[in-house]
Amino acid sequence: MSLDNRAGKDAIQFRREVVAELRLRGLSMREIAKALAERGIINPTDGTSYSQQTIKNDIDALRKEWKDRAIKDITEHMARQLAEIEQVRRKAWADDDLTTVLKALELEMKLLGTAAPDRVELNAAIVGAVKLYATENSPDIWDADTNAGGMTIIDAALASGRSDDEIA
Repeated sequence: MSLDNRAGKDAIQFRREVVAELRLRGLSMREIAKALAERGIINPTDGTSYSQQTIKNDIDALRKEWKDRAIKDITEHMARQLAEIEQVRRKAWADDDLTTVLKALELEMKLLGTAAPDRVELNAAIVGAVKLYATENSPDIWDADTNAGGMTIIDAALASGRSDDEIA
């Protein structure tokens, strides 16, 4: 790498550090360009302020860098947690502590996302008017699927005390 190329990369890195600091403070791209110029950080090729496009490119590069770092950090954190859980489980097996073994397995399943999802029951009531629209490509409204209770949406609306006129 030539000395000029290295100096250019160092200048870009320095500028991006300042852009990151300013962006995290909530400054807009226009405000960042102005702040860079006020700090004497200008385009070395022509001596002018950096363009908003350059600032946008810097912000895009920073977002990608931050995202990549976050993914790496999360992966490393999960790996460390798994190692700790494994250590706890080994000790629990050695001590014949099945309660702790099961707790460690449960933590591992939650961390890896391999636990079966919790069952959630949803009970709902029709509070307002229900409007149903049919198009020529949709099935007839009376052939609508029923819910687990065996009622169509219209049946449920009628059961809640709504009149035919309110449903239509």
